[in-house]
Amino acid sequence: MQNEEAPRRRGAGRYIAYLVMLTLGVGGFLVIRRFGGDLSAPRPADAELLIAGSAKLRLDALMHLLLALAVIIVTARVLAALCVKINQPPVIGEVIAGLMLGPSLLGRIAPSVSAYVLPTAVTPFLGVLAQVGVVLYMFLVGVELDPSRMRDGSSSTPTRNM
Repeated sequence: MQNEEAPRRRGAGRYIAYLVMLTLGVGGFLVIRRFGGDLSAPRPADAELLIAGSAKLRLDALMHLLLALAVIIVTARVLAALCVKINQPPVIGEVIAGLMLGPSLLGRIAPSVSAYVLPTAVTPFLGVLAQVGVVLYMFLVGVELDPSRMRDGSSSTPTRNM
């Protein structure tokens, strides 16, 4: 009888811990919303141009964003494929692509190319897209998560008894 109650207590403890984390998250959101409701973001320096601005300026920013995305994706895919050919994980090539396209390499070697492909006006949009990508990636990781393996305490590789 006692052996059957131990797993129930552990399971109940997990639900309580989950409930506490959920309550803290919602409570934190409500506190931030309460005290931060009166705050407003500062206007960017070029906001007057966008507000009064023309469709050409918006179209130009969109084209630069699409160009930047294309350059980033192609470079990352090519270097990831090269890393796979030398028996390295593809993420190593993607990281190297990020370093190559950043100010460390491209910004030093060809600053005019870097300024055209990745202008500072596009940087905030790329940041938002990167955050959306991380959220979608974490969602996919959560979808593939198998909670029964965590409950059982089993690992992904079988163990041998010696």
